[in-house]
Amino acid sequence: MDAREKQIAAPKSWETFEDLCLALFKSIWNDSLAQKNGRRGQRQHGVDVFGTVGGTGTNFMGVQCKGKDQGLGVWAADV
Repeated sequence: MDAREKQIAAPKSWETFEDLCLALFKSIWNDSLAQKNGRRGQRQHGVDVFGTVGGTGTNFMGVQCKGKDQGLGVWAADV
């Protein structure tokens, strides 16, 4: 079976999902300085993770980590 056809269980906590999104986008952007935006309870204006392509410190990109179809255990990161 192709790995893309497997369902991965949703993380048990929201913080774990944000940590996974951060690790993923650090790799995609090749930016070891990418970080989560704010702390729990702070206004984030829709941005959960931010960084720059190549870690250049210019042209910032943001990601909103969002639970979708939680009854099905499906999660998504909106870029």
